[in-house]
This record gives sequence, structure tokens and C-alpha cells, in this order.
Amino acid sequence: LENIDTDVDTAKPTPVQPKPTAKLAKLLYSAVQQAAGENEGFVPLSQVGNKLYALQPDFDCRNYGHKLLSDLFKSLPQQFEVERQNK
Repeated sequence: LENIDTDVDTAKPTPVQPKPTAKLAKLLYSAVQQAAGENEGFVPLSQVGNKLYALQPDFDCRNYGHKLLSDLFKSLPQQFEVERQNK
């Protein structure tokens, strides 16, 4: 059997990233608030991640199309501001 149709697109489709939901935004916001405690301003992402996993142990940012938690937060610029600090 031979495929003689030369117009066939053999490129792999781009994976569709799930859109963030209100439930996800609320979960992330809760984790940030708990990590911040009484402090105002920026919170280390490691602390946010710890709180996030305490709130929802099966949380995995890859379910939202991101390898890193920082990338997930960066994908939500309307809700969160991400700043990288070099030491």
C-alpha cells in the first residue's frame, strides 16, 4: 500500500493547553495568601508551592500545560506578578 496523496500534512499537531479556570485561580491565590501570611509584597515561589501542595496534594502544573510552577504563574499576568530575583 502506498500513500500517493502529497498534500497530506505529516507534522505533529501542537498540543492544546487547557485554559486556566476560576477554580485554579482561586487555588493559586489561596496558596499565595497563605505563603504571604502577614507580609505584603513578593513571596518566594518555593513557599507558594509548599502551600499549594498542602492545599491540593495531587496538584500538578503539567495538567495545565506547564512544566514549571513559575511558568503557570507567568501565564496568568492579569492575576499574578512574577519577579525573578538573582542572588
